[in-house]
Amino acid sequence: MKPPSAKPGYKYGYTRTLSKEGYISLVISGLSKEDQLLCKGMEQSNGVSPRVLEHRLVMARQLGRPLLKTETVHHIHEPKGDNRPENLELRISQHGKGFAKHDLLVEIDRLKLILNEHNIPY
Repeated sequence: MKPPSAKPGYKYGYTRTLSKEGYISLVISGLSKEDQLLCKGMEQSNGVSPRVLEHRLVMARQLGRPLLKTETVHHIHEPKGDNRPENLELRISQHGKGFAKHDLLVEIDRLKLILNEHNIPY
């Protein structure tokens, strides 16, 4: 998705809003039924209508499932409205202290090899 060039608070017609932090949020009721299912557990409420952060929805689409509460989505490059899949990275835990999920899976595989080499069950 093209990065936004609008000012914070700008409404993109139907359901998109740019926050002052630079994130795009979407009104869930304006999404397709398939996307609404992916939003389960990722909703935010602004008191009017449930919304979802667009970068979380983009990652959920890539995975084919809703994100877990322990999963965060990191923007590799600025701006935060650049929600192209290649600019997003799935992380476990919080941004600053979290691990990229891919890096964590590689580390798990490495540790399994060490355990196997030493005949240690896991």
